[in-house]
Amino acid sequence: MAGHYPIISGVVREDSRWPFGPDFFRRRFAEYIRQYCKLNEDSTQVVEVVLASGAALDICHIEEIADEYLLLAVYLDTRTCEDIYRTYIRYDAIFQINVIDKPVSSRPVGFNAGYKTVAVSETPAAKKTPAKSKSK
Repeated sequence: MAGHYPIISGVVREDSRWPFGPDFFRRRFAEYIRQYCKLNEDSTQVVEVVLASGAALDICHIEEIADEYLLLAVYLDTRTCEDIYRTYIRYDAIFQINVIDKPVSSRPVGFNAGYKTVAVSETPAAKKTPAKSKSK
């Protein structure tokens, strides 16, 4: 069915600094979009990330989810979907996310839900203290 399907984050998250933060993208969105694409295989799913500035990005795939930003692959020209560019987006810049069904005849290429997104944790690993040797 054609139309806009806004995704509204309405659950308590571990990281509540942003409505659409890293936890949302790692957990909720990833599972939702996989299921949605399976249910609507006869159409093309288009994912738009709408920024607070009003700009709408037509997403090819999510390359990286980090604690402070997303790395998105974005279609340069949505008519052909041949060229993409990569952009780093801060979570506080994301205003809305739309999932749109389009007929394959009008939009053969859309969001790639099968892309293997890299999850980056910026929290430094716990440093191990070297074991002290016992002297005789």
